[in-house]
Amino acid sequence: MKITKLILAAIAASLTLSLSATTFTDFSSDENIDSAIFNDTWSGAYVDNTTFGTIGASATDFGSLIYVLSEPISMGSDTMISVIARLDAGNTATGFSVILYNDFSNYAYANFSSSLMSTSFSTLSVEYITEGLFDPSSVIAFGISGGSPSSTTTFRISFDSISTSAVPEPAAYAGLFGAAAIGFCVWRKRRAA
Repeated sequence: MKITKLILAAIAASLTLSLSATTFTDFSSDENIDSAIFNDTWSGAYVDNTTFGTIGASATDFGSLIYVLSEPISMGSDTMISVIARLDAGNTATGFSVILYNDFSNYAYANFSSSLMSTSFSTLSVEYITEGLFDPSSVIAFGISGGSPSSTTTFRISFDSISTSAVPEPAAYAGLFGAAAIGFCVWRKRRAA
């Protein structure tokens, strides 16, 4: 019985390590954010709703809201950018981007499609693309970009969390299956006894 518990603990620990995430903000606790700046034509379009943030850019506005971190954050081996977001009334934009910066020439970004979103908060994850010599061990800022400079697109989206995560390796799935099988055997043995 002790060996079974040790095996389960080891599998759980390995899964925790392989499925870890780095959270940049949940928009309710910004202790790691030093400042926020608007870029391009956005101006005053951000509303802090205490537990989530809303961006409501006017028609034809295009821009970014860039959050500067108080100290660099390491993403480790994470390869996905995840957001918890929802579409708000009036949005006609077809998507948005989340950008992670080392500086303005070295960054990573993920493009998200509005067609995958609903009016309820949901999680979207996309593998990021790098520009320049992006260094995942030293992210100094992150940003949200969207809207359109040349049409009547209106950008209305709320965000509840921005984070990164690793793509689970096949070994993580195997470990999860193994843990479930061992758990089932232990449950069945106890039930029989």
